[in-house]
Amino acid sequence: MDTVWVTVDRLIHDLGAIRAFVDEAEAVPGASQVAEVRGAMDAATQAITRIFTDSPEDAAIEAAWTAVARAQDAVAKARGVIVEARAGQASAEAMRELSRLQLARAREQSQIVSEQTDRVRRRQRPTGPSPPAGPDTKGS
Repeated sequence: MDTVWVTVDRLIHDLGAIRAFVDEAEAVPGASQVAEVRGAMDAATQAITRIFTDSPEDAAIEAAWTAVARAQDAVAKARGVIVEARAGQASAEAMRELSRLQLARAREQSQIVSEQTDRVRRRQRPTGPSPPAGPDTKGS
C-alpha cells in the first residue's frame, strides 16, 4: 500500500502542476484551449479518485497515469497557444505605442507647418498704406 501512496502523491503533484497552468492560462484573454485542459484535468482528478474505489488497483493507477498524461498533453498544446497570445498582446501594445508616437510627431509637424504658413502670410502683407494707383509719371 505504501507504493500506492507514493504513486498517488506523484499523480497529485502532476495534477497540481496542471492546475497551476490552468490558473495562469485563465489570466490570458482569448486562451480557448484552457477549457480543454480543464476537462482533461477533471478527468485526471476522477481517475486518481478511482484508485481508492476501484477493486483492481493496478488498472486504476494505470488509468490515472493515462489521464494525467492526456492532461499534460493538453497543457503542452495550450501553452503554445498562450505563448502566441502573449506575443500578440505584446505586439499590439508595441503597435499602440508606435501609433501614439506617430500621432505626436504628426501633431508637432502640423504645428510647425502652421507656424511657417503664418510667417509667410505676414511677410506677404503690406505693412503701410498702398501707394495710389495712377498713370505712370515717367517722362515721355
